[in-house]
Amino acid sequence: MKDLKKAIDLITVEKLEKVLSFLKWRELDVLMNGRVRQFVSPDGEYVALIPLVKEFSDYYRVMEETLQSIASFENRNIAALINKILNPSYDIQKWRIANNYTSDGKIPFFSMTNTIEKIKDVLATAYLDTLNPTKFHKKVYTTDVNKNISEYSFGQTEIGSYILNILCPLGDYQYTIFNPIEQDIPLNRRINMRLLSSINSIQKDLKNNDKNKVDEDVDQGIYSVNFLDSLVDIYDETKNTEMNIIVDWCKDVKFINEPPISSIKLEPMFMERVNFIADKYRPKKEENIQKSYYGKIDNINANPDVENREYVQIRLVAIGDDNKKVNIQSKLNYAAYYSAVNTAFESGANVKLSGLCKNTGRQKWIENGHLELLND
Repeated sequence: MKDLKKAIDLITVEKLEKVLSFLKWRELDVLMNGRVRQFVSPDGEYVALIPLVKEFSDYYRVMEETLQSIASFENRNIAALINKILNPSYDIQKWRIANNYTSDGKIPFFSMTNTIEKIKDVLATAYLDTLNPTKFHKKVYTTDVNKNISEYSFGQTEIGSYILNILCPLGDYQYTIFNPIEQDIPLNRRINMRLLSSINSIQKDLKNNDKNKVDEDVDQGIYSVNFLDSLVDIYDETKNTEMNIIVDWCKDVKFINEPPISSIKLEPMFMERVNFIADKYRPKKEENIQKSYYGKIDNINANPDVENREYVQIRLVAIGDDNKKVNIQSKLNYAAYYSAVNTAFESGANVKLSGLCKNTGRQKWIENGHLELLND
C-alpha cells in the first residue's frame, strides 16, 4: 500500500484496541516489560502485536504484520482495513435530479447553486426539528447548525441524471456501537431518518386528503414552519424536474429495529397546500416599519401603454436579516423613478430601496418606496 508508513502513524493504540475489541479478539500476556500487547483472533488462527511505543527499530514492520493479520481475519485487503479504521462511517444522501439538462450528466451552473442552497435549507431545518422540535425556529443557521453542515461533503456524481452525493459523517461508530439504543444513534443518521419520514408522511397525508393531520403536526411542533418553507423551495425547484432523495445507509452502523424508509420522490403538486399551512402557523411579523434594503433589480414591469404608466414595479434581490437572499417587490412612481430603475436594471448597478415594509406570507413588499441609485 502506498504511504503505509504515514497511515500507520495515524493509527493510535486506542483505535486498534477498539477494532480488536469489536472483532472479539482476546488479549494474551503483555510482552517486553509491558511495552507490547498481544491479541489472538477468536478462531485462534491470527495473532496481533501492538507496540505501545514507537522506539522499536522494527515498529513499522510489526504494525504492518498486525494490520495484515486483522485484514486477513476480516477477509479484506490492508488498504480497506486502514480506510475503515481511519475514516468515520457515512450515510450517503443521494439527491437525484433528472430533467432535460441532466441526461448527459451535467446541470446548468446557476441551477446547481440554487439547488444546493435549497438542499442546505432542508438539512438545516431537519437538524433543528430533530434536536429541538417546535412550531417555529426564530433562527435557522445557528452555530451548531453551521458546524454540523460544515462536516458534510459532496461525493461523485453519476452519468444519466445528476446525483448529488452528500456524505453524512456518523463518527467512529463502526467500532463503538454494538447494540444501539435510540440515544446512541449518530446525529446525522437521526436527521436523515427524520428528513425522509417527515416528507413521506406529509405527502402521504396530503395525498389522502388528510389535510388536518399536517396542520396538527405543525401545531404540535412535529414539523416546523421553517422545514415546510424549505420544502416549498425544493418543490418549486422540482416543478419541471424529477427529484428523488435516496439514502444509502452505512452497513457498519446498526439500526434498533428494521431499516427505515430509504427513498422518497418529491411531489411538487403539494407545494401550494404546504405553503398555505406554513403561512397559517408562521409568527406574524411587525408590519409598516421603515426599512432599507440594498441589492440589485432583477425584474421590472410596467403598463404596456406608455401614456398611462403611473407605476413601475420592481423586484429587488437583497440580503435579509438572516443573511440569506431575499426578493422584495415594490411599486414606484413611474415619472420619479423609471430612469433610475432602468439604468440600474440595464447596468446591474446596486440600489437602495427604502419604505414601509409589509409581509404577505413569505413575500415582502415595500410601499411608498424611495429608490436611490448607488455609485460603485
